[in-house]
Amino acid sequence: MSLGETALSQLYYWYRDVPGSTAEIDFLLAGKNGLIPIEVKAGKTGKLRSLREFILASKGTRAMRVYSGPLRQEKVSIGQISFDLLSLPFYLLPRIKSFAD
Repeated sequence: MSLGETALSQLYYWYRDVPGSTAEIDFLLAGKNGLIPIEVKAGKTGKLRSLREFILASKGTRAMRVYSGPLRQEKVSIGQISFDLLSLPFYLLPRIKSFAD
């Protein structure tokens, strides 16, 4: 499935406005197993602070980063919480829904 009207109708974002500690997630994609936070990064690196904040708040287990690096999957730990992070290169963006499902 390409990222068409159906996928876009299930696309959201998240913003937390706490004084001194704002955070935002670029997109939330509705997958078969719940919402998946997606961060878009211009370069190959980034701290993903907002993504970590969302995972802590939602107790999620999966997240995605869209960036200019290679396709890779890794386990990220925050204290006692861990989640799977799929890093997706920009050229695979049209297939993001299939990766989410």
